[in-house]
Amino acid sequence: MKNRKKLTLLLSIAMVVSFTGCQNNFLSNLKPIDSNQFATIAVGFDNISTLDPSKASDKPSKYILQECEEALTREEVKDGKDEYVPAGAESFETSSDGKTWTIHLRNNTWSDGKAVTADQYVYALKRTLDKTTASEDAYLLVEAGIKGAANYNSNSAGTNSLGVQAVNNLTLKITLERPCPYFTKLLATHLFIPEREDLVKKYGDNYGNSIDTTVYDGPFKVTYLKNSDKVEMVKNESYWDKNDVKLSKITMLLLSNEDSRMNALVNNKVDLVDVANKIWDSKIKKLNEFNKNVYDQPQTYFIAFNFNNKYLGNAKIRQAISEAINRDKFASDELNYFAKPAYGIVPPAVSCNDVPYTNITGKTLKNGMNGAKSLFNEGLKEVNKNLKPEDVTIEYLVPGTSSEDKEAGDFIKNELKTNLGININCDYLDSDAYLNKIANGNYGMCFSSWTSDYNDPLSSFDIWTSGSNVFNNNWYNSNFDNSLLQIKNNGNESNRLEKLQALEKSFLIDNAVVAPLYFSQSEVIYEKYLDNIMIPNFSNGIELKYAYTSGRNE
Repeated sequence: MKNRKKLTLLLSIAMVVSFTGCQNNFLSNLKPIDSNQFATIAVGFDNISTLDPSKASDKPSKYILQECEEALTREEVKDGKDEYVPAGAESFETSSDGKTWTIHLRNNTWSDGKAVTADQYVYALKRTLDKTTASEDAYLLVEAGIKGAANYNSNSAGTNSLGVQAVNNLTLKITLERPCPYFTKLLATHLFIPEREDLVKKYGDNYGNSIDTTVYDGPFKVTYLKNSDKVEMVKNESYWDKNDVKLSKITMLLLSNEDSRMNALVNNKVDLVDVANKIWDSKIKKLNEFNKNVYDQPQTYFIAFNFNNKYLGNAKIRQAISEAINRDKFASDELNYFAKPAYGIVPPAVSCNDVPYTNITGKTLKNGMNGAKSLFNEGLKEVNKNLKPEDVTIEYLVPGTSSEDKEAGDFIKNELKTNLGININCDYLDSDAYLNKIANGNYGMCFSSWTSDYNDPLSSFDIWTSGSNVFNNNWYNSNFDNSLLQIKNNGNESNRLEKLQALEKSFLIDNAVVAPLYFSQSEVIYEKYLDNIMIPNFSNGIELKYAYTSGRNE
């Protein structure tokens, strides 16, 4: 429903992690760069909702923020692996119990010449948590265990109740209620971008709604933004790491239509596109002048069940529906998109100890449909002993009205009719109508997805706790909530992994809260003269901070 990043630092002794003097090795081996440094890319969206970090919840807005603002850490790719490297933070210290983080900031400057200071990070965190801000991502700060965050978010509590403090202009202290194994990764998100209180007060509700109401402390600054048209950014000469930024200008063409993006690439209008449809892969193979790379996204697509539905309130019926779907066939044959079949809820882009979670756990769900029908019949008898499969009709919401949406919906409909004998009524809706139905609980099943906010399996489970209010499926389970909290309080990595696997099995098999279908992938296609682009798993788009062109035919 939303579109939403490993330095692991959990500690038996106090330790200091220093970022001072960290260099990007790949920048020392630059090819001869072109004298005129610019890049034009086509992105798969046409609307930027806000440049306000506290209110950004959509991926397009967070992508722009990623390129023009600086959080405390930044996710990058080195030697094929994602790493979290210095950004707004130069170094930090953690206490022996892992609960207190003392963060030393870099000397950085906003694009209007004013200094970036610790109190601006404090203000940003408090503003995000303030109920009146209505931040959709505030729950991430609560789930991370920042001291007092839950009460602050619920009650807009006093300024001294939150465990965030500016010790001086360049020192930030954050106190947690418990050690958080993914906290360094969370520091790379938009939640840890500083904000200027003077500008928020000056512009009020208009803050971040246009390029004239905000300033930038990252690699680039926005000079033009028009929805359904383009975004233009130029190098931020006030940025602390400006010497490593080579591009003078980036133009993002906002093209939600994939055919339009690909035609722009083939006709030399853009240097890079991100695509999802496999049809273009075969077409582009004939054009050898491009580089290509297929990569995993931290996104899982699934069928969610409404527990208030008279049939789907039964666990055996939900289990049978999940088991009756041929995921391999769906992902490889029925979808026109790059995808992997999903036998778990945690996507392969998510790692534990630098190893993909799915490589460790294998398949949580069974591969095959043995027993699905008998399981379904057992559940049906528990609902009403006189019911037959053909008596059952379940509404299935699909967010989209294209021919591809209908093909995917028809596949699920036919699978459940063939394997279970039930009737599925597919309701293809535009996004507003779809979201309204879910918000009102007016559905049986729905096709949906979740993009992990940070590089830890916990991000796949946080949204299903009783108090998250992220997804309205009427499932509340205190055992699940308590198990998740125990995992968060567990500092033993191997024991934590074991408990995560048990939680996933309970979620997908015992409770069958959702039926996972596939993990999303994308392909980036770009000109061979464009170098040093990065595709971090948990970024919101292709990272361009270090990109440059070499050998462009100007």
